[in-house]
Amino acid sequence: MFLVLVLLTCIPLIMLTVVAIHNAQDQLETEIMGSNLSKIEWSGTFLDDQIQILDQILFSVMNDQSVTQFMENAQNQDEALDFTLQKNLFAILSSQNLANLNRISEITVFKKENERSYSVRNGEERVLPNPGTTAPWNSPGGRKPVYVFVPDSDQFTMYRNLYRFIDRKLVGGVALQVNWSMFDPIFKSLGSDDKSTILVLDESGNVVNIPFEGSSEAVLTTSVVKRIEQHSGEHFLKDDAHYIFYQSFADGKMTIVKMIPTSVVSASSNNTLRFGIGIVTILIIVSVTASKFIADRAVSPILKLVRAITWTEETNSDIYVGHNRKDEIGWLEQKYAQIIRSRYQIYIEKRTAQLKALQAQINPHFLHNTLQSIGAMAVIKDVPEIYHIIQAISSNLRYTMGMGNDLVTLQQEFDHVSNYLVIQKFRIKDKITVEWEIDPFAADCLIPPLTLQPIVENAFEHGFQHKRGRWIIGIRTRCDWEKLYIEITDNGTGLSPQRELELKQSLMRNIEEIIEIKESMALSNIQARIKTQFGSEYGLEIESTLHGGTQVTIVIPNTSVQGGGSNG
Repeated sequence: MFLVLVLLTCIPLIMLTVVAIHNAQDQLETEIMGSNLSKIEWSGTFLDDQIQILDQILFSVMNDQSVTQFMENAQNQDEALDFTLQKNLFAILSSQNLANLNRISEITVFKKENERSYSVRNGEERVLPNPGTTAPWNSPGGRKPVYVFVPDSDQFTMYRNLYRFIDRKLVGGVALQVNWSMFDPIFKSLGSDDKSTILVLDESGNVVNIPFEGSSEAVLTTSVVKRIEQHSGEHFLKDDAHYIFYQSFADGKMTIVKMIPTSVVSASSNNTLRFGIGIVTILIIVSVTASKFIADRAVSPILKLVRAITWTEETNSDIYVGHNRKDEIGWLEQKYAQIIRSRYQIYIEKRTAQLKALQAQINPHFLHNTLQSIGAMAVIKDVPEIYHIIQAISSNLRYTMGMGNDLVTLQQEFDHVSNYLVIQKFRIKDKITVEWEIDPFAADCLIPPLTLQPIVENAFEHGFQHKRGRWIIGIRTRCDWEKLYIEITDNGTGLSPQRELELKQSLMRNIEEIIEIKESMALSNIQARIKTQFGSEYGLEIESTLHGGTQVTIVIPNTSVQGGGSNG
């Protein structure tokens, strides 16, 4: 059994390690492809920019007036003129050479008429009785420059032919000895990986430059070169040994190639595998040790708890079991201790509840009897105002004490509100006007108790608090065949649009939400009681205008005998 547990622990870890290795390989390969594809395309763009700069140097020499005059001047007609034109030519060549020393080591103009080349190399002017370079001087050129590569050289030649403007006759050419080192920043940025190899191929697939000798022994096979030529637009291919990224530049005359060994991914996978094996081994040792330790700790308290429970069942006596543990066993011990103490706790709680219920009955009855005594004294002393206010308070208290049902008649609610208004009129003399418009058939409709009075009280607490002039409370009913509408209006200060929206949103909450957050606002409590009693289609509706008063409409089922009809 123990061996099975160990296997169940280790097999998933081994599977996870294998999956992790596979995912790591895929992720690393995807990262290599993504980053190097963007790098190779970026490098091709920048290499084209550098080639364009070199081509501009050729054009600036070819289009210079001094060069044109020199090329079109017939040899030996005027030695003084020849000397002047040659001097001007060297001035142009020297200025270009000095301005681009980091790009070119030599700039040469070949004049076909006298089979001589005129060059400036590192500031030194030379006239050679032969072409003096590897440029194809006598070959007719096209609109694009010609590139000549010399094996194992740190330079290559970039050449353009010169034609006479009038008859397009070949008169010579201009050549640049370009330093491969001018591209080193681009090559270094592209070849940031220690194990990668950077190559430059000519259009025939021959390697013409290896920027960083000794970085790798990667060799392009003939088949790979053919695949590059056939899929020049894809920029990536893979063989058994390398990931190969490539990008042509210089109008397709050259291709830059980056080769990354596939062993880079394999090495990463091997590291992951070794790490996984180490983790599995450690986990096996830890799981074996922990299993034994946990088993020992788990069995002992369980047996102790079982013995205590068995003893309790057999002898019907109490045994206290310590529950200082913080785990599931400690939770069971705690529950057992709670069960042992439950009889006594239940008895105490029951007696306490009975005492509180008795106190709740005694206090209201005592207050009611006291008010009745004060009212009797007011009659004896001939103070009717005090008698009326005492009667209103006593009636309201009796109404509150006598609520034993979930529903009361609407007439009972009206009487309760009338008594409340009597008290308010006593407090605030000659300022309150109450307008009643009640459908007589609505008096027998049923409604949850204490529904109307809190709404009327809200008008005094919030609507009339800063109201000047007369305070008008309107209580009206209207009904149809199914519903009864009780409208309570005031001419108070009203609500701002924001406050009205907040109230409406609070009334739209579910009953469970109101109960859960223990909502204390009167309107929300009334809304919850109506919806609980009659259903979600009934409840409160509120409309208010700032400085224009508020109307609260109570919608309940029409349970009157006459049913329909309306009264305004």
